[in-house]
Amino acid sequence: MHGARAVNGARREAVGKPLHGGAACRLACSAVLLAAFAANARADEHDDDGGRRDEDDGRVSSTKSYFYANGGGGVSYVGLTTLNSSDLALGNAGGAGPAVDLGLGLRLVILTLGPRARYTVLPNFDMWQLNGEVALHIPVGRWDGFAGLHAGYSFVGNFSRSAFSDASSPTPSEDLRVRGWNAGLDLGLDYYLTRSFSIGGAGMGEVLFVRRPALATTNDPQFGVAGGGVGLAASLALRAGLHL
Repeated sequence: MHGARAVNGARREAVGKPLHGGAACRLACSAVLLAAFAANARADEHDDDGGRRDEDDGRVSSTKSYFYANGGGGVSYVGLTTLNSSDLALGNAGGAGPAVDLGLGLRLVILTLGPRARYTVLPNFDMWQLNGEVALHIPVGRWDGFAGLHAGYSFVGNFSRSAFSDASSPTPSEDLRVRGWNAGLDLGLDYYLTRSFSIGGAGMGEVLFVRRPALATTNDPQFGVAGGGVGLAASLALRAGLHL
């Protein structure tokens, strides 16, 4: 009986005493490990929730990107009368040359839409284009493929003498203008180096509908009447993009 009371008294005395340094250290380490384990479990749960992306993993995040701006350069082929010519009076109405483009717009999950400007330098003339474009995107990891449509207005100018049917005839005045509409298809693939920056390539093909008004200030009868043409154009370009 006396022995049992002695043991119980020793236990109560041990409980009432403060922990020694070694015991306190072990208890603190256990608490830290438990907290770290809980934090790691919460992080894993966050990564698995709804396919969210880490800020620095560089993958496409369609729910985080609402604005894009991209541009680049490449090579283009333009033929103003590839399909049809009706008194356009341009004997050399086609060729290949360097091209640059710049576009921007909005991204709505997997859909992008906005304007794009393109400038092409050809052997016998230059062409400027201002288009609207819409594209459907398929993001897979860091890759983002897309297919889309574009349409807009084309301006042709800076004609050289060799562009005309008869190189010996006087070069028409600066009033000569060739204008028209275009519509085409776009395909491309981007790679996201970070969430906000991508590099990639794109290609396009389009139909051109151009028209040249009659000139009243020319001595050449072929430019005294209006003309037109239906042509084709295609381009390949490398691009860099910013996504916000």
